[in-house]
Formats: sequence, C-alpha cells, structure tokens
Amino acid sequence: MCNTFNGAKASCSIYSLVETAKANKVNPYQYAVANKQIIGCITAKEAADIHFFSRKQFTGEEKVDAKARQVLTKLYAIFELIDTLGIDCQNAIAIENKDYEDAIIIAN
Repeated sequence: MCNTFNGAKASCSIYSLVETAKANKVNPYQYAVANKQIIGCITAKEAADIHFFSRKQFTGEEKVDAKARQVLTKLYAIFELIDTLGIDCQNAIAIENKDYEDAIIIAN
C-alpha cells in the first residue's frame, strides 16, 4: 500500500482515522464502517503485506496470527479485495495515470 506517494497518503489517512477515533474513545472500525469513511479496494498482495505487518505489530502477544487475521477480516468489510494478474500489469502500462499501482487497479 505504501509503495507509492498515493499509497503513503492512503495509509496516512487510515492511521489518522484510527488514531482520531481512539483519542475520542470510539471504536475505529465501527466508526469507519458506520460513517463510510473509507471506500476503496486493496489487492491480494497488499492484503498479504497488511497481514505480515499486523503479525509484527502483535509480536510477543498471545494468538498473533488470529489477531492479524482479525485485522484482515475487518479490512475486508471496508475494502473490496481484488486479484491482480500479470495481464493487468501489462495493460496498466498503456493507461495514462501518474500512479502505476492505480493504473493496475483501473486495468483490473
């Protein structure tokens, strides 16, 4: 998700939403879903990356993998999960877009 400038901006938006909700003693997941604050999609590779980083976040705690899977379950309620194929990457080259990763999603 953070391989590009747009990916980094999207991540910052998510982190900001979560931290703001926590500061106001509101469940970030319920807030985002109820208010449709996050709309978009993630690729299967991004989901795998999120799982990896979630596991790192929970290192030293009990049920690390279960907690990381819970993160993904909640994300799947907000984001559409899309598959990316090699042909999508090839087709994205022809799409005029400043962000190649966005072009891959458009090509999909």
